[in-house]
Amino acid sequence: AKLEDDYVVSDQVIGEGAFGSLRILHRIGSTRDRICKTMDKASIPDRDAFAREITTQMSLDHPNICRIFDYFETEGDIKIVLELCQGGDIEHAIQEVGQFSEPDAHCIMAQVLRGVRYMHSQAVAHRDLKPENFLLKDKVLVTPLCESTVKIIDFGFARTFTPGKKSLKTACGTPHYVAPEVLAGGAYDERCDIWSCGVILYVFLSGDPPWDGETAEEIAKTSAAGRLSFEDPVWHTVKPTAKVAIMQMCKLDPAARFTAERALGSPWIATAPSREDEGDRVTQHAEVREAIVQRMSRFSHQSRCQKALVHLVAHSLPEKELALLRQAFQEIDADNDGTLSLDEIRSATRGAGVALTDDVFEGIELRGEADAQRGIEWTEFLASLASSRLLTNRDSCLDAFRVLDVNRDGSVDVQELIRMLASRAGSDQGAADILARADLNGDGHLDFEEFVQLMRTFGAEGTGCFQSGKARASLCTAGIR
Repeated sequence: AKLEDDYVVSDQVIGEGAFGSLRILHRIGSTRDRICKTMDKASIPDRDAFAREITTQMSLDHPNICRIFDYFETEGDIKIVLELCQGGDIEHAIQEVGQFSEPDAHCIMAQVLRGVRYMHSQAVAHRDLKPENFLLKDKVLVTPLCESTVKIIDFGFARTFTPGKKSLKTACGTPHYVAPEVLAGGAYDERCDIWSCGVILYVFLSGDPPWDGETAEEIAKTSAAGRLSFEDPVWHTVKPTAKVAIMQMCKLDPAARFTAERALGSPWIATAPSREDEGDRVTQHAEVREAIVQRMSRFSHQSRCQKALVHLVAHSLPEKELALLRQAFQEIDADNDGTLSLDEIRSATRGAGVALTDDVFEGIELRGEADAQRGIEWTEFLASLASSRLLTNRDSCLDAFRVLDVNRDGSVDVQELIRMLASRAGSDQGAADILARADLNGDGHLDFEEFVQLMRTFGAEGTGCFQSGKARASLCTAGIR
């Protein structure tokens, strides 16, 4: 398959660096835009490592980790299709505005740390965190930094680790941001990412890195000394708790260094002003809390085949709806681990007039009993609250159809679809019968219009969406009153 079969590549470059370029993509037949990361094959010395990067990033499911939708390979380059982030990388934002205000730095850093905490809970260390590897969902001139959504990208150095052990060995990263133990030649653990976060926060608040040098070796030598200076006048107006957070994240001894969880609970992160002030919380509205419980209950009783189809297109909602759902997810995620436990959902929806039951909670996810203790992840949350909306939206149908049309011939093989859904959702004979009946001309394939009718059949029990209204957070639905 070719990228050009599904997308029109814009001339607009929103990011550029050693990795290649980022450009806007227009999806053919859809109103949804995405971005394309183009990389010259010659710049990828280890293709196996690159394949691991793609696999690792696709396995992570969090609101602050950039999602991969597609992957194309040509003779000379590799193109990765990512979710749309029009604001470019934060490195460029720093160059435009200099140091960030303290509320801006807090907003960005809190999101980065949430993403890092989730990665570490999945036993993944990024190992190259830096402003260049954070994308902003919207342009700074359109959406203020304190209201922006951040997405972590570039998992080229990411590796899985053994929790509780120093199981990482490769020296890698970027000179100004890499932890000293990574370059020391021995084994190290995931807290190397926390050192990078401390340096990044220092850069956010001052506009400059805490140590410098003419060469990578000189930078490594000064950072290994671990001496942080807050003497520049720019630090005079910064809260002491922010400086303490930086020092705790940049402890030379990794064992004494903050974890991502402790960093999120530090006084500066926990108390600094943010866009999630109590007066602006989505889940403070009783009608939203009730709708969340009822939507989840309805979704849990859908067939496993329906759930599998919704999971395919869960990220196809309009951005305004995604933004409100993202905010609700983070409000419910009290411990910031990137998943929602039954207790967290019950706590957030207290007073809704109806409680979420154990069987509803277990019915939301498709991963099986072995993973039930992990809680509900971001995509599952989206699917459970917007399933009918997604199954009846033409853009969402197109996204699903393009995923299922493997050979790009404009049709989906019915038996192959049944097998694919069975592998995701287990046996579901009723759904298989519906799929077979959807093949109106009996040729064993579904064209796009037949597929749209199939999706609408699955989503016929009601529609609804998260949308802003008078309260900016009311959950509208035809099926919930």
